[in-house]
Amino acid sequence: ATDDTKKAETANTATAQVEAPKTTEVKVEVKKEEVGPDKAAQQKAEAEAAAKKAAEEAAAKKAADEAAAKEAAAEKAEKAAEKQSVAASSARQAVANLAISLAGRTRYVYGGTNPATGVDCSGFSQYVLRRAAGVSVSRTSSEQSTQGRTVGINEAQPGDLVFYAKGGRINHVAVYIGGGKVVSASSPRSGVKIVAWNYRNPVKIKNVMG
Repeated sequence: ATDDTKKAETANTATAQVEAPKTTEVKVEVKKEEVGPDKAAQQKAEAEAAAKKAAEEAAAKKAADEAAAKEAAAEKAEKAAEKQSVAASSARQAVANLAISLAGRTRYVYGGTNPATGVDCSGFSQYVLRRAAGVSVSRTSSEQSTQGRTVGINEAQPGDLVFYAKGGRINHVAVYIGGGKVVSASSPRSGVKIVAWNYRNPVKIKNVMG
């Protein structure tokens, strides 16, 4: 072999001995987290606890709203009752005032229902209740005694009716004006006058105004 040939072979051998750089393959392994039984149970318990808390909060809010609504309704009812009580008290006083204003100047007339021409006892009570308070009662004392609610003298209020009897039969009625007094249309001789509620033996007191 010539020198040139030897040189070429030597060069080829050297080239063959030089290794090409190796490419390193990097594998990235993504590890998937596995949810075990304990973890799943914990998550379920947390979800249930959150749901329970939300339900309790909702129930508490509902209860609070209902309580507030009831309180508002009670306050409204109380104000309405107070207003009604004031109105009733005013109406009762109006009855008493009218009855008092007619005492001493109104004639007694049997069967009479108008103070201008004369009244009897039940005509008088019927007139003042209707005129002053818009309350209607029957025409006779015996019929009026069956209306309304029976009360004692300690409960009696202006506008109540006090009844009297003769021989076990109710035959007279007077209008209570408070302070233990009534306005009574008793007879032609006395006319309409203010007297003590027990100037005769009372047998019944009736609240006909509510």
